[in-house]
Formats: sequence, C-alpha cells, structure tokens
Amino acid sequence: MLGVLLIPAANFHVFYISLILYLLLCGASRVVSSNGYVIALCFVLAYVVACSVLRVCLVQDHTLRDVAESIRIVPFILVFLLRGRLQHIRSTHFIWSLQIYLLLDAIVSCAQFFHITNVPLTLISAVYNRRAHAETALTWSSVRALGLSADPAEHGAMLVFMFSVMCAAYLFSRRRPRCILPSILMATIVLGLAQSKTAFVAWCLSFPILFISSIATGRQATHRLVLLISLLIIVILPIYASQGEELTQVNKLLTVVHETWSTGSSQLSSLQARTWLWNYYLSVAGQIGPLWQLIGPGRTYMGNMNMGRVYDSDYIYFLLVHGLFGLVAVYGLVTYSLLRAAILWTRQTVEKRMLVFATTAGLFLGLGASYFTNPRISTLFALLLGLSFRPSSTDPR
Repeated sequence: MLGVLLIPAANFHVFYISLILYLLLCGASRVVSSNGYVIALCFVLAYVVACSVLRVCLVQDHTLRDVAESIRIVPFILVFLLRGRLQHIRSTHFIWSLQIYLLLDAIVSCAQFFHITNVPLTLISAVYNRRAHAETALTWSSVRALGLSADPAEHGAMLVFMFSVMCAAYLFSRRRPRCILPSILMATIVLGLAQSKTAFVAWCLSFPILFISSIATGRQATHRLVLLISLLIIVILPIYASQGEELTQVNKLLTVVHETWSTGSSQLSSLQARTWLWNYYLSVAGQIGPLWQLIGPGRTYMGNMNMGRVYDSDYIYFLLVHGLFGLVAVYGLVTYSLLRAAILWTRQTVEKRMLVFATTAGLFLGLGASYFTNPRISTLFALLLGLSFRPSSTDPR
C-alpha cells in the first residue's frame, strides 16, 4: 500500500498508468472471480466511456480528454478483481502505510515551511509538486507547505483523509495501532503548515461527527475522544502562539470567521472568487441542450468555452463532467451508504467505520476542493473498499 501512496500525483496520466501497472504486478497471481460490485463498476465504466465517445463525436475532440476521465474508475475495478490479495491484510497495515507516508510528508513540509533547501528536497519538490504551485506557495511572504502533494488544496485534502481514517482507527479499534495518537497530532500540525482554508474548515466540521459516533459506540470511544481533543489543544496552542505570524492563511480564515459571525456576510476572497467561477460555469452549462445537462458537457466542451479545467469542487466536477446522472448517482450512493452505516453502526467493522469517517469528511471538503476526484485519495478509497468487502472479512477490533 505504501507504494501506492508514494506514486507522484502531479501528472494525472503518469499517476494512473503507474498505479495500474503497480496493482497488476502486485496482484496478477491472485485474480479472483468477479462479483456484483465488479459488474456494477464495469457498468459505470461502460457508461462513462459511452458518454465520452458521444462527446468526442459531437465536439470533435481529438485529444480524447473526456475518454481519459474513465481511467479514474479502473483502480476500483482492479482492487475488487484482485481483492484476494487483501485477505491477509488488516486495517492496521493500512494505518501503518499512512503513518509512514505522513512521516515523510511531514519532514518535507517542515523543510518547505522553514525554507530548508538541499538537493534531495529540491528533487522531491520537482517530482511531487506542480511547478506553478511550488513557485507561489513556497514564497517567503506566505508559505503553504506542499509536502508530497501537487498543490496546497490536494495536500490539505490528503491530510484530512489521513486524519479521519486514523481517528476512526484510534477510537474504535480494540487494540490501538502503534503511535496512532502522535500520528493524528502530526497530521493536524502539518495541516496547519499546508494552510488550506477549505481543509481546515472540513477538519473543524469533523469533530461533531467524531463526538456523535463516539457516544453511539460506547464509553471507551468517548474517553479516547476526550483524550484526543485534550492533546490537540495542549499541542496546537503553543505551536500557534510561536508560529502564528507565519500562518497567514490560517489567520485570514480566523479573521473571516469572526467577521462572518459578527456581520453575517463572508469576505473571504478565495471563496468569493470560487463562487463567481462556479456560477459562471453553471450559467454556461445551463445554455446547452437537455442531453448535455443529463450526461454532462465534459472537460473538452468547457475548455472550448475558454474555461479552465480546475473546478475546485467535487460537486461541480460531477455535474459538469458527468451530468445530472453522474451527480445524483455518486452522491445518492454515498448518502445511502452513510445512512445504512449509521443505522447499523454498532455492527460495523473498523474498516467500514474508517470508510464512513473518510467519506463524511469528503462531503464537507468536496464543496470547495477536489476530494473524491483526487487521484491518490480515490485510490485509497478503492483500497479501503476492498478491505471492507474482502472475502471472509472479519472484524479486527
């Protein structure tokens, strides 16, 4: 699993080609027969490809950019086809891989935040960080650590994912994974260094979910949550007091929250810019025919209309790229799964609770960033799904 995490995600095509080759090499000897999940995923893949081909024919897209979007589903299919390899893997192995990746990410992030430069760090930045973001995010005036991610938003999303999954493992595992509390604290600290405002808001909104689920689980989980929150306060406040002036984006967000609470209106420039951009995208998409609205105009059409290919929202992405069908299908399935998990919460395995926490965080973070459509995070979701629904799955609590 660590190999999946360490594949650079700065280039979309390089990441997925490397990932598919890695999964095939790791699991080629243990392919299992397909089941309903694989059939459903193959149906989704066929639908996406068919809609993409239709757009290619109508828009005359010779770059096949919309067809390439279907590659996002391939890792899910491969994980389920190769899920026999996951029979011996426990949730702790998944957590250990995240901890090793987080440690490496924290080292690089601290070096970037404190402007420590050397040849290895320069090479890591060249491989993992997009050049345009590295030039702006690592300035002396406002440092936003990129770590092993392509940009600050992706970095923040990855940290929120790791924080959510590790919190679930800490709260609900009978035997807590080693060093899980320091890892949660580390993820929080690095999130502050990344200074992703959207990720920070999603991190704050995750605590009510942690509180409710802990109470529903029992006294032990509640006690663990109280200990976690106490440690977060003890660790974070001194760090903020000593480095508060450097955390310009965090300070800006806190100022905006205070002003919003006082006046009832938001003055966050990045949110206003994104809102304007989303409204513009939706107004353009609303001018096309009903067929395009159902299946989505696609990336090529939006590019032909002189609009960028970065949507900064999973909801906008699914609506514009896969249409109303795609948006309703994805979030309808997510909502159904979360409701079912809530009803059967006391009977869920640790892996499924990790999946619930990560998914809930994505509902918040996806409003203003790429989360489910993030290549690395979507691959981790596929692996976590494979762990949750593997053959002869047992509860490792």
